[in-house]
Amino acid sequence: MVDRHAQEVRHETRDISVTVVIWFGVGLIVSAIAIYVAIAGLILLAAFTKSAQVPFHFWLPNAMAAVEVGHSWRHLATFGVLSAWAVAGLVLAPAVLRRMARRESGSNAAALQTKAVKKGDSYVINGTKAWITCGGAADATIAYVNTDPAKGEKGITALVVEKGTPGFKVGKEEKKLGIHATACCELIFADCAVPVANRIGNEGEGYRVALSTLDGGRIGIAAQATGIAQGAFEAALKYSQERLAFGHPISQFQAIQFMLADMSTEIDAARLLNRKAAWKQETGARFSMDAAIAKLFASEMATHVTHKAIQIHGGNGYSREYPVERNYRDARITEIYEGTSEIQRLVISSWVLRS
Repeated sequence: MVDRHAQEVRHETRDISVTVVIWFGVGLIVSAIAIYVAIAGLILLAAFTKSAQVPFHFWLPNAMAAVEVGHSWRHLATFGVLSAWAVAGLVLAPAVLRRMARRESGSNAAALQTKAVKKGDSYVINGTKAWITCGGAADATIAYVNTDPAKGEKGITALVVEKGTPGFKVGKEEKKLGIHATACCELIFADCAVPVANRIGNEGEGYRVALSTLDGGRIGIAAQATGIAQGAFEAALKYSQERLAFGHPISQFQAIQFMLADMSTEIDAARLLNRKAAWKQETGARFSMDAAIAKLFASEMATHVTHKAIQIHGGNGYSREYPVERNYRDARITEIYEGTSEIQRLVISSWVLRS
């Protein structure tokens, strides 16, 4: 779960947008006045020089006198717009930088912002969770909350929150690049009281509970990535045998054959790595490194294979009438959730150095 104060962020974003519009408008007005004064000054100067019979370029550098009138107008207009943005930027920069510097959890699962305070036989939760798969459909959710921020990861507790609990509601559904078959939602907690009996393990053991599920989840994502790649490969293989170019199926061309060979090899390797990790989990052996290897390889393989599947389809691969564009969009998330590829490399390297 990724922690996020969604309502606060939306309000601040709206405030920034309004402020940008206001100060941009102020900048335009100031610039327009400056341009008007400059033009009026030039007109008066021209009138004076004509009546006084003084050469106009006497008052201006020769270079300025040589500039075409239209060119000058373009410079004045550009100056006005840039000035407006400059005014807005000077006013807004401190506020924007403050918001950019705010800490978000991301891959740092211990940096939770959702907090819970124990009051009697209940925990009162306040905060927002983001990117919760099927969060709107589930009858209950496991919320990882910060019960003692000073203790870092040892201050995280896992609580089961049931749908319909007062103070608990489902927020907006995310509009995603892919995996449209699943809904990812915000979960909002506002003075949500949850019984102590709903706690998983002891207080402060939530981080350990969360980590215990990650390794198995990574095997699941590796399987998902392998399945997506397999579907894209089969679609590309079928298309290459049916699509004719220069009087022959494109599967007879060496360039296509090499792509199909690489795709098949990578899919087979990913499947074997995943089965090895699953076998280790089933036998009770340590499988953290194997799960990370399987997920890392399978997810990056899926992105590569679906990319090649689109390439084999050519322009048709970019159309929603064919399945490979969906495969490509769905594959991308497997490199991100249950730990990014960079996190998997950290896990793998730590085990390699430890051994």
